[in-house]
Amino acid sequence: MNTFLSAEQEAIRQTYLTFAAKTIAPKVKELEDHKICLKDFLQELGQKGYLGIAAPREYGGQGQSFEFCALFVEAISRYEPGLGLSLANHYSIIEVLKKYGTDTQKSRYLPLLGRGEVIGTLAFSEPNAGTDFKAVNTSVEKQGESLLLKGKKTWVINGEFAGLALVLSK
Repeated sequence: MNTFLSAEQEAIRQTYLTFAAKTIAPKVKELEDHKICLKDFLQELGQKGYLGIAAPREYGGQGQSFEFCALFVEAISRYEPGLGLSLANHYSIIEVLKKYGTDTQKSRYLPLLGRGEVIGTLAFSEPNAGTDFKAVNTSVEKQGESLLLKGKKTWVINGEFAGLALVLSK
């Protein structure tokens, strides 16, 4: 018995576990063999509402706390940990936008992220820095009205198809 989950969280956890067993488990081999496109699969999850778990209701999401995302990732990861990692990266972008995004950024991106029309990613790790934030060399320079991002990132989960990235730079 989980003593740290509320009754509501435990109920949703059971719903997520059932969903994962019925939907994810049968497709693991196809996902691992790349017979199913990960981007398409994530977009299907978005259409079912699972990418917008923590997106605010006013932006088309479910308006749940980040803990619900963690419960979903945990359920999915029982069968396909790589998919869980992809989801965790995506949910992180939603959390950052909720907390630090401008109203324009929120209204533009949160609905797209929640529906799976845009997939998010984190770009932190670098060839010579790993995840040592102090050693990051990627930089941003202002050039007139624009910003120029210079640097290299490695191990960018969802990077091959992400439509929105949070890039660690200085």
